[in-house]
Amino acid sequence: MKKAYCFILLSLLCLLAPGSSFAQGENNIWVFGDSLGLDFNGGGPAAMRTPSLSSECPATVCDADGRLLFYYGGRDITEGGMRRQRYSVSDKTHTVMPNGMDILGNKNTSGMMGSCIVPFPDGSNRYYLFTAGTMEDYTGPGSTGVSYLRYSVVDLSLRAGLGDVDPLYKNVVIDSFPGETMVVAQGNDCSVWLITNNSDVLQFNAYKISPAGLDHSPVVSSFASGSALPGFVRSYLALSPNGKLLAFANTVQRKIELYDFDKNTGRFSNQRTVEDAYTGYALQFSPAGTKLYACYIGTALAQYDLTLLPSVPAVGASKYIVYGSATGLMRTGPDQKLYTFLSAGSLWRVNEPEAAGAACDFTDYAPATSRYISGFGARVVLPGTLATSYSRRDTAACPGTEITINAPPGYNGYTWADGTTGSRITLSAPGRTWVRMRKNCTVHIDTIVVAEKWGKMTQYTTDSTFCFVTEARISAPAAYRYYLWNDHTTDTTKVFTPGDSLKWVRTVLNEACDLRTDTIKAHFINFQTALPSGEALCPGGVVVLNASIEDDAHYEYRWQDGSSGPVFTAKDTGDYTVTIVKQPCTLRHTVQIHQTELALNLGKDQWACAGSTVKLQAAHDYDRYRWQDGSTQASIELRQSGMYWLQVDKGACSVSDTVQVTFSDCRHCIVIPNAFTPNSDGRNDVFRPLLQCPTQRFDLKIFNRYGEQVFHTTEPTHFWNGDFNGREEGLGVYFYLLKVCFDYPGATDEMYKGNVSLLR
Repeated sequence: MKKAYCFILLSLLCLLAPGSSFAQGENNIWVFGDSLGLDFNGGGPAAMRTPSLSSECPATVCDADGRLLFYYGGRDITEGGMRRQRYSVSDKTHTVMPNGMDILGNKNTSGMMGSCIVPFPDGSNRYYLFTAGTMEDYTGPGSTGVSYLRYSVVDLSLRAGLGDVDPLYKNVVIDSFPGETMVVAQGNDCSVWLITNNSDVLQFNAYKISPAGLDHSPVVSSFASGSALPGFVRSYLALSPNGKLLAFANTVQRKIELYDFDKNTGRFSNQRTVEDAYTGYALQFSPAGTKLYACYIGTALAQYDLTLLPSVPAVGASKYIVYGSATGLMRTGPDQKLYTFLSAGSLWRVNEPEAAGAACDFTDYAPATSRYISGFGARVVLPGTLATSYSRRDTAACPGTEITINAPPGYNGYTWADGTTGSRITLSAPGRTWVRMRKNCTVHIDTIVVAEKWGKMTQYTTDSTFCFVTEARISAPAAYRYYLWNDHTTDTTKVFTPGDSLKWVRTVLNEACDLRTDTIKAHFINFQTALPSGEALCPGGVVVLNASIEDDAHYEYRWQDGSSGPVFTAKDTGDYTVTIVKQPCTLRHTVQIHQTELALNLGKDQWACAGSTVKLQAAHDYDRYRWQDGSTQASIELRQSGMYWLQVDKGACSVSDTVQVTFSDCRHCIVIPNAFTPNSDGRNDVFRPLLQCPTQRFDLKIFNRYGEQVFHTTEPTHFWNGDFNGREEGLGVYFYLLKVCFDYPGATDEMYKGNVSLLR
């Protein structure tokens, strides 16, 4: 069923709450509401965020040290354009387990308190997840008229400890027609009881869970009620801390009833009524069981004094209105305080739940926010009569040597402090660890303290200088049994870089744990001169060689002729060598000076189409450039005809070159006549295309009407005079085929076909 709309402010939940925590940490984290959670591992609750959207019916479990194992809750899924919640099982990384989606039972997110998690009593790393149906299964749109009690098994030995839902035990039906709430009670002989009520009759079902497994046949306790389906579906169950008393919110007859519970047999008895005008659904015992708190829908939070039992009328008469407005579901925290929320949207707390009346101190714990919550989830109950024993072992080992710790044999489950399982663990450093071992309902915790053994200690210091390298590999002294560097690595060698000016290595020599520490100071010297490997000498010029290194260090310079100082003036060609010393590193550098005659060639004169550009490009290895228009780049782009020149300098040398660039109209590069008269009258005596532009390629072929080739040339200046093989061709029409490529940038082959008339 849907509950009141309740909210909390996460930023204020980190306030500390005094009080002791439970001896075991299985209940130290609650995941609930819209992406909310509380972490009690620090003593009081600290806020946490999760991806869960459990408006109702969440369930969470931790290990004995309070570390989150997994939880059950909703995920916001969009399907077919509609958003809805699909309930799933998420691991401790807040990731849905591979087989954990679509755990059935919490229809329309309206499960009230219809889920709980129960550890397997056999000591294995498995858990039951029980889920019950909801009111919406019985009535309303899409209802089936029947609901089910189901369970799934979560196995934390799968996926390297992250766990998964066992596909063979997922959504297994146990019973039909359950109510929306369930509680778990400790039993004897290492068992627990899962307690539910029927939705149509006043009946309690107790399912025994023991090391032998889950008994699907419940112990049934029936009482007269006269209810019709599904009257008791919204009734509420609450179990006292000692597991002997059940409080039942009888919503059919509007009563708060008490029943005795026998954890040996699983049966309920001794029905009696504390309140016969109850209009709520939430009940909660105080941590010590001296008080019962009840939420009245829309009206109040009430307290009843159970210390007045066995006088039930006295308990009913002790009713005290703690708060005059509606509250939601309640849960006792590990800090022994009782938490609830108001429909107004804030988290409240009973700070002294065993105190009578106003002394219970009901206060606003966190103001309202937009985060909807409706329940905190059910408490994890461990199997009954669980015995725990403790022991401690001390041992010692040489620094850095590994030591293997063996747990006592004969147990059916081992868990070490680092979360690993198995009967042994290997430690590589001194410290403290523990192993938890379980056999049926007996837990033994063995604490192991490993101390360092020390022998004779010696210390050494080594200085090393490295020239012209970026890293150096240094080896620790040989023949030692163990090596530990200051960065916690254990290799026999270590790579040093300029940033690692100081390291130490600690070595263990023998079984007596004799210790040696070597401190290594590494000095890296790296310097370079800016001198080139070669220089050009212009005729009549000189070359100044400057080998200076610009830093604060002291350097010695010596040239090939014995002169000193960083600068040398060369007047001739040849090799000039400078030796630069910064103790103990020496650098030698040779410059080859050669005579050079600068050469510049801008290429042949160029022709291009009007509207295009011509780029004149000089080599990039000159020092300076100067064009006729004053530009100083290595290239220039031209758009107008003219004579262009460039002067370049390299060192003290200069050279120049000139080129003519002509732009023409490329649209009228060719004219082909359609007739000619080879009669030697000086007019139109030959046939040839008239070219206005230079060409790269030219190929002209002429054919007679029979397809016979009568003329061919690849020279643009050649022409046809009307003869073929020394004879005059007759009058008629001849056909030509011309392929030409003009000489301008980007030009391609052009084809011309046509005919020409020969007239005489």
